[in-house]
Amino acid sequence: MFDDRALEGNRQHSAVGRHLRRQVIHAKADEIDRKIRELTALRDTLRHIADCPAPSHMECPTFRRLVDVAGKRSGKRGKMEKPKRGTGPT
Repeated sequence: MFDDRALEGNRQHSAVGRHLRRQVIHAKADEIDRKIRELTALRDTLRHIADCPAPSHMECPTFRRLVDVAGKRSGKRGKMEKPKRGTGPT
């Protein structure tokens, strides 16, 4: 009445689907971990800026280093070109 091969094929297909869903869930968890690290670094930077004893942020070596690192990271995501002089809307 039932075809054992079809039943086994359904089991394998179901197992593959479960495996793929788990991969997606792991990838999402990894993405959340990356976002937590980014937000933690941003929080720490803001706290440093708020409590920094330097007369100005640009005189603070820590702040300047953080700005430099942030600039390098944003450069990896794709640099925006600077607008050329005289080509903007008038």
